[in-house]
Amino acid sequence: MNEQNEIKQETVNAMADAIFYAGFGAIGRDQITEALSKGTEEFQITHDTKMNGDSVRGILHFKRSDQDIDKVFFNSFDLLVKKEGKEETLQQKFPVYFGNKYTLKEGYNLLDGRSVNKTFIKINPDDKNDRQTSEAWVYLDFKNSDEYGNFQMDRRYQYDLGKQLEQYPIKGLEYSQNKKQLMDSLKKGDRVQVIMETSRGEEKVKIEAAPRFGALNLFDEHNKPIRFSMKTPEQKQDQSQEQSQGQAMPSENKNGEGNSLNTSKEDKKLAEDPAKQQKNNAEEKANKNKGARVKP
Repeated sequence: MNEQNEIKQETVNAMADAIFYAGFGAIGRDQITEALSKGTEEFQITHDTKMNGDSVRGILHFKRSDQDIDKVFFNSFDLLVKKEGKEETLQQKFPVYFGNKYTLKEGYNLLDGRSVNKTFIKINPDDKNDRQTSEAWVYLDFKNSDEYGNFQMDRRYQYDLGKQLEQYPIKGLEYSQNKKQLMDSLKKGDRVQVIMETSRGEEKVKIEAAPRFGALNLFDEHNKPIRFSMKTPEQKQDQSQEQSQGQAMPSENKNGEGNSLNTSKEDKKLAEDPAKQQKNNAEEKANKNKGARVKP
């Protein structure tokens, strides 16, 4: 009897570890023990939580071994996400078996429309020591789903996240530890807030990896998409000269696609060519004089 209880405790501990590493750490041993006590070959454990204001339900699927009833496998979990303020509920099944594991956070980020970087392991069925690894970015194709309602999972192999980050003036990126932490978060599919050094000073910007477009997605503090156009060294020099001459900088441009951290195309051209700006000012002044009436 004591031996039987010891085996069951080992099973509980093994299940608790698997659940923890999948990101469902809030599931306690009492709940695991209760699920095991049912004695069924296959069983589920339900976990409800909130992520970024969204309601998230995880349904964890377990199966007992055919050879050893006290050995249990955690094979997959269904994730249901209901966005705050929306009626629709998105659902997807994620595997957790060796070589193709997903976590709660990664699953949520995928259903929230972001991409996740994964290392896939392919084992030769004839030789288990023969393993091939490949790294890819995964994202869900919400326009295509299988017969079970799961969205198609697409992969992108050619995407250099480090190179993309270096194209933006992100503060602190020159420190290797900061860059590594930022890249680790982005690879999990997180949307991360950074500080960018712009012509108007330091600004808070949220970024996320966008491998399918070979770029980064940028958002303001309210999660509204923004665009950020980089200036060439020549443009930066012209801008510096204008500031030293006391000229006013062009105002921020806004359009239907979201806010912009840079100027409009026309203002940008004027900033690049001070002579043209001066000519435009002169023409504007002349037009005003034409409209003025001269007293007799």
